[in-house]
Amino acid sequence: MKEKEHEHHKEHKHEEVKTEEPKKGFKKDNISMTIFIIVGIIIGYISFLLNNNYYSLILMIIVLFVSQKILGKMLKVKEGIKWWMKNGGIVYIFLWFISWIVFFNLEKPELTKPNRWLNDRIVG
Repeated sequence: MKEKEHEHHKEHKHEEVKTEEPKKGFKKDNISMTIFIIVGIIIGYISFLLNNNYYSLILMIIVLFVSQKILGKMLKVKEGIKWWMKNGGIVYIFLWFISWIVFFNLEKPELTKPNRWLNDRIVG
């Protein structure tokens, strides 16, 4: 029994643990995510300026696909839609919508103070 344990320990001594060295700089998925975050906020602001729901939605979709094509060429990524949505597309859509709402609400401060807004409607 001791011989089996001894052989077992010998086998583990010779095994080497291989670790990957961290890559320098950003990975492609980090770059993609960062670009989609920035573009999502910018398109959210442009959607606010358009002041039209349908045009804003169309703009968001067009910019999503154009950004994907440009980033694909820049980063030399030949992945499918699943990779793109996972590495920035979903975040882009959420940030576009959230930033659009934030900019919309910043423009109308009377809606953030319902008492004043209500008083103006009742008295006025």
